[in-house]
Amino acid sequence: MSLLSKFVRVIFLTTFLFTEVVFAQIAVPFNESSNVTIAATAPSKIPEGSVSLKDILTKAGSSYQIWRWNDHDQILLDGAKKLASTTEIITLSKEAHSKEIRDKILLSGINTPKTFNDIVAMIGVTDNSKVIDQIIQTNCDKCTRFQMTRLADMTKAYIPQDETLSKALKKTTDFEQALDCANRMHYQDTTNKALLEVMKKAEFYFDYLILAGKATEPVKSQILLEGLKHCKTFDEIIDLGVRTTDQNILDKIVEKAIPLAKSSSDLKILSSWTKNTDLLKKIAETKLPETDPSQYNRLKLLKSLREKYGINIYDDGKARWTNEQLVWLDETLQTLPKHIIDAPSDILPAVSDNAFLLGDTRSEKFYNQATKKIETTTPVVRIYESGMRNEKTFKEYLVHEMTHAYISNKDGILNNWVHKFWPDAQPMITSAVTVSWVGTAPNPPSVSDYGNVSPSEDLAESARMFWVDPVTMKQNYPDRYDFVYKYIFGKEYNPPKLHSQ
Repeated sequence: MSLLSKFVRVIFLTTFLFTEVVFAQIAVPFNESSNVTIAATAPSKIPEGSVSLKDILTKAGSSYQIWRWNDHDQILLDGAKKLASTTEIITLSKEAHSKEIRDKILLSGINTPKTFNDIVAMIGVTDNSKVIDQIIQTNCDKCTRFQMTRLADMTKAYIPQDETLSKALKKTTDFEQALDCANRMHYQDTTNKALLEVMKKAEFYFDYLILAGKATEPVKSQILLEGLKHCKTFDEIIDLGVRTTDQNILDKIVEKAIPLAKSSSDLKILSSWTKNTDLLKKIAETKLPETDPSQYNRLKLLKSLREKYGINIYDDGKARWTNEQLVWLDETLQTLPKHIIDAPSDILPAVSDNAFLLGDTRSEKFYNQATKKIETTTPVVRIYESGMRNEKTFKEYLVHEMTHAYISNKDGILNNWVHKFWPDAQPMITSAVTVSWVGTAPNPPSVSDYGNVSPSEDLAESARMFWVDPVTMKQNYPDRYDFVYKYIFGKEYNPPKLHSQ
């Protein structure tokens, strides 16, 4: 036999023996203690009954011996159906060799999340927008109203976002919470339906004013007619009237406004709004008071408050204080310590296109060349129409904004608050002289949903609650109570049992 023939024969025998060994390994169970066998022709199956994550990963890992990724992923898919823990589902999904299998595993365990954190963890595994929206839609009912609004922000399409917000709306307990859900919606049809739900929680004329500004017909007219029932003054009725061109509604508005008119200019406005002969006759026959004592008293009260507190309290453009609001302002300022009263230079009424904005405090930091220090301009507090709609809202959010004014030039107080209640917050430089704090959430949570937005809002909301009901705050939020008492109101302040009903 030639040398070449011998060489060919050796190669042939070696190849044959290697093939036999490989097929022998394929036919042998990879785990003699289990009932699962990896065959060359079919993937392994997970046995019926209780199976642990470790069992599944062991069986799937063993399939690497035959280089069959399809079998490996099928084991993971079969196992996912038998797991009841979101954490285990997530662990299993990360073992998949394709995004498609990963997402199928997540959908197999779509009902496993029990908490908001479980849902967030599950959607954090995938970048598939449809899978994310499906996970949120399936599980959002398990969350609180605030958590549902956060999930809505995580959705990837407008329709599931509006659906999530509609579910959150059903869990709201007051007008502000309900309006927040409606404000976030995208499609007008969905928004109109939501606004009708929000209207059920409206209490004051201004609530209806806000809703009418967001609605389209015929829902808008329905809201205006309902709001008209809650109007008590001529100005309130006019506020509703300027928001419609529907003649039937305008006639009803004119009819209610005629007895409340105080000047010839009031009657002139009403005459321009109607063509109804009976209403025009009533307008022509209306007798007006010779003077407007309420206006005189209002100006007198404005002047007295400026002198009493040393704060610029004026009307501002389109916005004008009413007698009632000035009384609320005085009653609130009387309860605050002097160092908080002295914080702002101005307190003004204001108008905003954002109907959900209750108030704001404006000040700016600047580098003073003379002193070589970063200083803060004296803050200006503004209370918007939304924040003036009733006594309770006005007083509480005046305290909220006065707190912002007080800490605007006291970075040390806010820094201490951040370190105590926002352990993961990070400084964010917003200008050459300004640093803001940003963080995911306070620990423990704030006294209100809005307080969870940022450290400064958390502190202002805590001060508001301290002023409203210090007894309850001390029981439920003792650490926040102690901080606000010491650093905001001062230990010499004697908090009453209850300020706001």
